[in-house]
Amino acid sequence: MPALPYSITISDEERSYLKSLIKTRTIQAQVVDRARMLLWRSEARGTVGTDIPLLR
Repeated sequence: MPALPYSITISDEERSYLKSLIKTRTIQAQVVDRARMLLWRSEARGTVGTDIPLLR
């Protein structure tokens, strides 16, 4: 099933929080992946699930 073509809007405070989650080493990898997806989607980078590079 293809991803829906929509974008999300997040506040600067939410963006800062998501970025801090990505840098934290004590949380589950799933949380980090979701935070990355939200940030990429809010910046309208491609389609979720197809253009997201995995940085591990």
